[in-house]
Amino acid sequence: MLNIDHFLMIIAPNNMSANELLKHLKQIRDTKFQVCLVICSINFPENEKKQLINFAKDINNWFVVPDTRELNALLLKEPVEKIFAHIITRQVKVTRVSPYQTEKGIKKDSVFFGREQLLAHIIQREPANYFLIGGRQLGKTSLLKALNRRYSNDSETICYYLSLSGTDILTPIAIAMDIDKNSSIKEIANVIRQHKENSRLIFLVDEADTFIQAQAEKKYPILREFRSLSEEGRCYFIMAGFWYLYHSAALDYQSPLKNFAETLFIGALEPHACKALATIPMHLMNINYDPHNLVEKIIYETGRRANLIAIICNSLLQIIDMNKRKITSKEINKVLDGNEIRKSLAGWGNLCEDEKDNHFDRIVVYATIDKISFNTEDIVTILKKYQFPFNAQKLQQSLLRLELSFILKRDHGNYSYCVPLFKRIILESNPKLMLESELELY
Repeated sequence: MLNIDHFLMIIAPNNMSANELLKHLKQIRDTKFQVCLVICSINFPENEKKQLINFAKDINNWFVVPDTRELNALLLKEPVEKIFAHIITRQVKVTRVSPYQTEKGIKKDSVFFGREQLLAHIIQREPANYFLIGGRQLGKTSLLKALNRRYSNDSETICYYLSLSGTDILTPIAIAMDIDKNSSIKEIANVIRQHKENSRLIFLVDEADTFIQAQAEKKYPILREFRSLSEEGRCYFIMAGFWYLYHSAALDYQSPLKNFAETLFIGALEPHACKALATIPMHLMNINYDPHNLVEKIIYETGRRANLIAIICNSLLQIIDMNKRKITSKEINKVLDGNEIRKSLAGWGNLCEDEKDNHFDRIVVYATIDKISFNTEDIVTILKKYQFPFNAQKLQQSLLRLELSFILKRDHGNYSYCVPLFKRIILESNPKLMLESELELY
């Protein structure tokens, strides 16, 4: 579970002093960038072993030297992974090997928590097309990578994960399929149609919005071909995106994506998964919460947003006293008010490329942030108070964008804010003044 792909293991020669051994090891470049486990046999001189152990106690280097008790536990007891993790994180700076991944998609199942129902819904059924809809940093990439790992173990499925960086999807597909990267959509379609029929072909398409937006402007030529291939049973597409993907699939009646796939929304992480994310990696590093209910505070303040929990936990590793290995309310409050968590929430005001739409989103938030709950009529009343001419359709789209991005949640026509921490930060920014400014700029 630790962020360690591999490590060096050194068997200390019995006839070499600690100083000689360290001198040799420091000349090896890799010892400056990864964990170096030094094993001393029972015949290694005790005084030299103590010198190595004292050197490894400096957490600023990468050396790990188990004492006799730890080495016995590592060789003879279970679970080995947990024992090994305790030994490493006792002697190496934990921020260097932190299991908490705070950017990009989660790469390993060992630190991927939750989403069981979504995964089961997709994996345990006949192949189909899906749209995974959600705002940035809500876990779409992590879910796609988890699907990719599971499909890679299925001998009947060939799966390609594509992360788009612009409007071009053909080049990534061609490269993934190992054909000419300049292939046209017709040429790629021909290759797909020649694919052996006894295996399923699935494309996982991440960051699809820009591609979808460009396709809409050109009347969807590539997506129409994708739809034909899928209807023939040649291949299937699982696309992850946000506003433009949703708009094309649900609101654009001329789009070939209409009724093309089942739409799945990415929102809050399951409560049990939130708790596991906040506690299991910490316990692995022999770190505990004091009192235990501090975990519930993290879950509540983040609104069960997985990336915020990971950011908070990773930030805690940077400030706690590693001699005590206890997380207290003091550290929790400091992190909740820290720059890292604020930075992670800072992009909410630019959810799409249309600046007018972004203005409207910010107006809605600043107008309602002080309310426990509200409905459309409440927003209209506020806008009329400021004599702001608004479009009812634009208002509904703004509310929908804010809901898809996990800023707002809707319950029988009433809206409230998903993340208490977000609400508190916005309330600190003088929302009335910000509202007046946005109304003037719109």
